[in-house]
Amino acid sequence: MSSSHELLTLTASGECELPNSSTSYGSDQINRLDIVKDGDRTLADYDYHGVGNLIQTKLVNSSVESRQYDTY
Repeated sequence: MSSSHELLTLTASGECELPNSSTSYGSDQINRLDIVKDGDRTLADYDYHGVGNLIQTKLVNSSVESRQYDTY
């Protein structure tokens, strides 16, 4: 069995790029997934609230997934 492993490239702007692919993954200032792009096209955009929970995902097909959390 042969396997091939490719390393991700982390750019200065905090994006990860896959070799031989136009897909890139961007992170925010505290390294949470923030955006997924294919070339110039945004595939997914992730939003977080103040305590760090994921509250919204905007997808390429214009759909939006929203999340709410209980507060204690």
